[in-house]
Amino acid sequence: MLNILRNYSAWSTARLITQTSGLWILAAVLSGPGVCYAGDLDDPLMLALAAREVRVSVQELETMAGGSDALVKRLLELRTQEKPPFVGIRAEKLLLLNYSDRAEVASALASDVGSPQYAGLARLVAANIDQVPNESARRMLAKQVLARAKTDSAFAPYAKNLAQSADGEVAALAKQTLE
Repeated sequence: MLNILRNYSAWSTARLITQTSGLWILAAVLSGPGVCYAGDLDDPLMLALAAREVRVSVQELETMAGGSDALVKRLLELRTQEKPPFVGIRAEKLLLLNYSDRAEVASALASDVGSPQYAGLARLVAANIDQVPNESARRMLAKQVLARAKTDSAFAPYAKNLAQSADGEVAALAKQTLE
């Protein structure tokens, strides 16, 4: 009946209230800050990413998913999901910072940067470009960010940050492109 909210850690403080008069059938008061939806209650990865603060490591997420390949596949699916809140952004950031050396991940990230539908994901990539551990992926994504900035004036301020990149090649490319 109530299939809107549940946090994986909230049941410890949940109170169930029932009243026989029929006015209240069931009410759940959840003190946990994360949001998840009824269909996701049996997905531990979804629950972990939907919490206000992610308190699990990448290794724990890999274990939950059944290995790194399964985790990457699931994160690629979740990155464009709008509900529950935070999940898409967290999935994108995990992919960006931990798996950007994989061809399918680099391709998906580049696609997100170029898509007007995923402006938030594109901003996330632009803001975290220096944290991408894989040098070739970082430079490829920087080129995608700069290309989008040329055609999308609302995105241009995010690309300007690339001129201060710790990666000298990214910074030089940004300065040259944005002049």
